Amino acid sequence: MKKSPTAAAAAAPYDAVILDLDGVVTNTALVHLAAWKEAYEAIINDPRYPKDGSRAPFTPDDYYALVDGRPREQGLIGLRASRGVDIPPGTPQDAGGDWTPSGLGPGRTRPT
Repeated sequence: MKKSPTAAAAAAPYDAVILDLDGVVTNTALVHLAAWKEAYEAIINDPRYPKDGSRAPFTPDDYYALVDGRPREQGLIGLRASRGVDIPPGTPQDAGGDWTPSGLGPGRTRPT
């Protein structure tokens, strides 16, 4: 019996696929920590950052306690709360650079 072109194209060429290996094959926590440190420094140097907001350095302890294992927005909410800084909730559709949890964070901190 001959397979149809559609069935042949749908056949998987792999026996298995392994996903979500962050921290297993490589130490991604160190890379994530560095990205969050860079994002945090951009945030505290943004002119919109409150003058009375804490500018305490971002430490590995901050990363593991407030950010690691959480979605970006939740990590940012925890970090800003630890510094006593109010950031409007915004929406997931906020553009990079918007002063909201979705607009700030690693890869999105481009002050306007």
